[in-house]
Amino acid sequence: METTGTVAYEGDAPSSWAIDATVSDEAVLTWAGKPFVVSDGTATHRDTRIRPHGTGRILMQEKIVLGRAGQTGGDRPRDW
Repeated sequence: METTGTVAYEGDAPSSWAIDATVSDEAVLTWAGKPFVVSDGTATHRDTRIRPHGTGRILMQEKIVLGRAGQTGGDRPRDW
């Protein structure tokens, strides 16, 4: 479980966040993700790959928030 949310800010280079997991046979992965906030002017990539094996199960919730207060979020010109 994520302990806190993540905020992607504008920077000199794109940012990324990735998870790569495997769920074993008869196992259950429960993931209630905290918000991933994409600020204005941010170029970011979030990649989630989870592979269940056999009867493995995944219960997952992801939250993507476009922009902080008063923003629309994402990679775009600042003069919009």
